[in-house]
Amino acid sequence: MKILTSLIVVGLTVLCGCATPDQIRFKSGSGDAGQFIVQQAAACGAPPVSTTDLPVIRSAWRFGEDQYGVVVRLPRADGAAVAQLLQQAFGAPKYGPKATPRGGRWGAYRLSPAGVSIQFTSDEQGTEVVVLRQLTKQKHADGLVRAMRELEKSESR
Repeated sequence: MKILTSLIVVGLTVLCGCATPDQIRFKSGSGDAGQFIVQQAAACGAPPVSTTDLPVIRSAWRFGEDQYGVVVRLPRADGAAVAQLLQQAFGAPKYGPKATPRGGRWGAYRLSPAGVSIQFTSDEQGTEVVVLRQLTKQKHADGLVRAMRELEKSESR
């Protein structure tokens, strides 16, 4: 059951959490990427539980935004610092961090009953943080249906 729940969360995040990479226009970020991530979550209605001594993440980073939220991309080397920042700012993740089949790590935070959440991944392609805005019940239901269809397709391959 935990595996199915994890797959549903990842599927929802992928399918309705953000547009495909070619649909989002990424811009170069400046300054502390960690502060940007925390500010984006707060702007969506999920303020941090702590802002004391958060890690500073000053690597080159990019961000893109769509109607569902914000995607922040950083180098793979920042994966541990991002995981630490998220845990310090928002507490323990709802899921993970867990190993991925490709040797990476992923985790997810549900930050508000209204549906604001954060997903983070770190693998050979880099580190990515997705801050998802609140979804209406209908958008959530539609996303769940799409995620289940995609899971069925991937299992049949």
